[in-house]
Amino acid sequence: MLYNNNLYRSKGEIKIARILDSIGLEYRYEPQLFLSDGPVFPDFWVHQRETHNCVILEYGGMLDSQKYYDHLAYKRNRYRSSGLREGIDVIFINEYSDLAIEDELISTLVLSALEQSIVLD
Repeated sequence: MLYNNNLYRSKGEIKIARILDSIGLEYRYEPQLFLSDGPVFPDFWVHQRETHNCVILEYGGMLDSQKYYDHLAYKRNRYRSSGLREGIDVIFINEYSDLAIEDELISTLVLSALEQSIVLD
């Protein structure tokens, strides 16, 4: 799916990108980052230019699928074992087929995490 000349895997990820754009945050989609146990490709790496703080954002939109759920749990464990703090350094936005999260809540979660997150450049 195309948004802003970038190819995304889902409508949910486009929703996240639109929200990040609307609040003026810089981000990269599926960048390669390196954890203590090797590379990882988070859905989003969000950067706040003024503070240089950043946060990793993972979108879970197919949690009804056991395979998808297991993969997200694997990523969650990798982040945790690398010392990244859930809700501060890494945010998981989860939606189910019959339950969507509000845009305003996503904005609040991201901005709150950026206030507490690690500084990376």
